[in-house]
Amino acid sequence: DPVTPPPIELQRRVALDLARAHGVPLVTPDSPSALREAIAALVSLVSSRTYASLSAGASFYVPRLAGKVAGLVPAAVIPPLVSTLLDVAGIDLPATGVVLVSREAWDRHPLAVVAHELSHAQRDKTVAAGGVVASVLWGVGYLAHPDVRAWEESTCRINDLVGLVVIDGLSVDDALPTAAGGVDAYALDTPARALYLAALDSAAASLRAGELPGEGTAIHRGLQALVATGAWDAGPWAAAIDGERKTVTP
Repeated sequence: DPVTPPPIELQRRVALDLARAHGVPLVTPDSPSALREAIAALVSLVSSRTYASLSAGASFYVPRLAGKVAGLVPAAVIPPLVSTLLDVAGIDLPATGVVLVSREAWDRHPLAVVAHELSHAQRDKTVAAGGVVASVLWGVGYLAHPDVRAWEESTCRINDLVGLVVIDGLSVDDALPTAAGGVDAYALDTPARALYLAALDSAAASLRAGELPGEGTAIHRGLQALVATGAWDAGPWAAAIDGERKTVTP
């Protein structure tokens, strides 16, 4: 039988708890934020997306060392204006990084989208442990190398795919094109595009086998928290949510 999606308010509550457990501030669309507007303006400078579309419909993770990284990345990679944008806005970035959730995500897929952004935060925390230089190298790699960008975004996008299947009750075959549709947002060349789609295909294979892809993922932790509330029946996914994979699906 298809799973009944948990109420949006319950998903929001679990998403907020999940962000607190990760030690990352979560800015919801109900909380006016100059940071959200500044980041939307920043991303519009280095992507094909407009400020209006980003401000209304995009969620972000802002890295913990974003200000320092922007100041050290060569102008050939990021326009000089970007490195001063947050300073002009008078914004101090939290040392932990910060997740900003769009209205669309908060109203339709709050837990999956927050889990996606927290996956960026998990990788950022690991990279930042190497200091500013490591963060700069990763930041330059993300911006300048399509393969790095494809891997970063596709492995985080797996959270969205799991959410569509396990939370929203879509079949894997229906959910996969929706999740894979995000590939067009990242200006990927042909090899990087293939890498992005391969990561999602691998996750889809796990879901078809009745398993959750990855190990220790943010979406798995969120699903466990949902079940723990006692207010949601995970149906056929209950066993997979309660368990933990012993191997990692690439």
